[in-house]
Amino acid sequence: IPLAQRYFHQGMTLTWGFNPAEAVRSFAGAVAIDPGCALCYWGLAWTSGPNINADMTADDAVRVRDALARARVLAAKAPRRERELIEALSARHPAAGDAAALDEEAYAERMRALARRYPRDADIATFAAEAILNLHPYDWWTPGGAPRPWTPTIERDLARALALDARHPGAHHYWIHLHES
Repeated sequence: IPLAQRYFHQGMTLTWGFNPAEAVRSFAGAVAIDPGCALCYWGLAWTSGPNINADMTADDAVRVRDALARARVLAAKAPRRERELIEALSARHPAAGDAAALDEEAYAERMRALARRYPRDADIATFAAEAILNLHPYDWWTPGGAPRPWTPTIERDLARALALDARHPGAHHYWIHLHES
């Protein structure tokens, strides 16, 4: 449904721009228009989760739980890539009703595997980089300016995303944050 797709893409851009409140509204709009869209529910869960600037609140955890539950039900009819994104995010939130129960390592591992499986997908490369950024918020460089052990992986994923899509909003935003210090 074209309007749901527009709201979905708007939600992605708003999430990558660190405006989760408006992104939630966009994904909720996509879900209202197309309640059979598994990836729209995934987006609602993804944007409600933590990021490098904010932890997940108790209200966010409830939204994640409910949206992921619906996404998993709808995933049976979704394309493989979408099912794999839903599975990866489900690994991040093994007990999505509990804001403290996050498995960022499992999520990062799943996203790195997806980045290898889909080497020509700028979004997945950006998600993989974001997952590692979230493991080490603002701890990407030593005080002397040397990269931390995980920083080159983040750089490679973001550089690949930008090579695939020079206008990718998430890759640009994360690239700026990675190098701002």
